[in-house]
This record gives sequence, structure tokens and C-alpha cells, in this order.
Amino acid sequence: MAVQRYWVRTRTNTLLEEIVRRLPKNSRILDLGCGSGVFIEKLKEKGFKNIIGLDINLEHLKYSLTIDKNNTLVLGKGEELPFRRKFDAVICAEVIEHTKEPFKMLKEMRRILKPGGLLFITTPNKKSSFPILWEMWKRWKGKIWSGKELHETDFTPASLKELMEKSGFDVIRTRTILSVSYLIPFFERKGWVIDIIPDKIGFGCLILLIARKSACKPS
Repeated sequence: MAVQRYWVRTRTNTLLEEIVRRLPKNSRILDLGCGSGVFIEKLKEKGFKNIIGLDINLEHLKYSLTIDKNNTLVLGKGEELPFRRKFDAVICAEVIEHTKEPFKMLKEMRRILKPGGLLFITTPNKKSSFPILWEMWKRWKGKIWSGKELHETDFTPASLKELMEKSGFDVIRTRTILSVSYLIPFFERKGWVIDIIPDKIGFGCLILLIARKSACKPS
């Protein structure tokens, strides 16, 4: 589906840019919720080699091995990470919204990070302009949404930042990405307005947050 390809490509490229800018190539990285390993391959293309993927879905991990049999993969949960060795960075892309215990997951990520280690998180933005425009487009087209809600926790940039700080992280950067004109055909002709405004004022579809492990313990 074109919308999904656009979503994944934009998120992937933006996240990669931030990682390449902030991490040396010899960093030990955990991709938490790695799925079929697509982002692991993107990291390797950028020169990162020491990557471990973790996912709760065994079939996803099996598929990842068909892409590269040398991938280092672990079956496990984000709320109970099975690691003792520390990581330089953790990537958590569209995962935290699926847990009922985001605070526990964040504390686990903090535990396995080295002092000063970085956490890169993306998650859907509850404050996004997309839900409003999506409803307008559905009514205009006479469509009814029948999808199943899969998110346990919704975040705004402010609420995610607050939770990060309570979990023992210093937030380095918070931004939103993915405007909506491409996602809703009705608005494409006025995309110059809808593309510019959302990301500038925090209404983009995805939150991208980068944080550093703080010396202070979680509250």
C-alpha cells in the first residue's frame, strides 16, 4: 500500500539520519521490536555491524534470518529484556504504544544502556492533525473505518517527554515527522499548507524522541 510505504520510508530515513549523526559505527545497538529485521539491514548499509534484534514474534525473527542468516536475534519482551551486557544505543520504533507498561519498558531500556547511552523512540502522535483530517476525508468519501485498535498507550510529545524524564532519561530532542497531505488524497492539492504546518507545531503523525541515560535513577 502506497501510504504504508510512504510512512515507513519517511520514518526510516529520518531515524537513520539521527542515528548516523549521533553514533559511531562501532556502537553496540539493540533494535527493540525489530520485526522482520528491515531496519537492521538499513543500519548495516550505513556501516553499523554490532546490532542485536529483539522481537516477541518468532515468525518475524525466522523471516529476518532468511534475509541475513548472520543476524543476531533474540526472542523476548521489551518489559523483560534478557541482557546483562550494556548497549550504546537502543532503538524502539513504533513499539512503546503497544505495551500496557511503558514505564517498565523504559526502565528496562535504561538498565541495559551504558552510562550516557542513547535511546531513539518513535511512536504515533496523539496530538497529530491526522485523525481530524482523516475523519473529514472519510465523511467526504462516505467511508467507515472498521480497523481494530492495537495501541495500549497513546502519547503526545509532552506526555512522552514527561514519562522519559520520570524513567531516568535526559531528553535531547523531541520532534514530529510525517505530515498528512500524502496520506489523504483530498488534501493533496493544498499540501503546501498541510505539509509545512504540522511538523513545525508538533502535529506530525509520528513523534521522534532522542534521549540520553541520565545519572539520576527513575523516580
